[in-house]
Amino acid sequence: MDKALRDLLPPKIAEIGAVIGLDAALKLAECWPGVRLYVPKRMSAGHPIAVAIGYKPARALASVYGSDSVTPPMCSRYFRERVKQEMLKEYRAGASASELARKYGVHQFSIYNLAAQKDREKQKDLWS
Repeated sequence: MDKALRDLLPPKIAEIGAVIGLDAALKLAECWPGVRLYVPKRMSAGHPIAVAIGYKPARALASVYGSDSVTPPMCSRYFRERVKQEMLKEYRAGASASELARKYGVHQFSIYNLAAQKDREKQKDLWS
């Protein structure tokens, strides 16, 4: 993960990530954003948390937060920026703006504007 994306993460994700790993913490935030989540002391492989993030990270979560609850942050800024990066990567790889607009549920001109904005940022960096 690049530094720009990492800087958008709330501190709570780092706290949870230290226990279960950053990928699992982000998956938790993706599945239950801003939702208070009860963590059982004994985690089964079929528990929704274990199914979502994997059994091993779920057991680690239960070892620290078992019989308690955790509220994964929403990470809205992080997820928005990650989607923008994915759209831009696909656009640069040759996907059409109209195809991406349908796939991501955005306006076609949003794709063009995103690409232009990133190009301007690159130009600015060259002159800095």
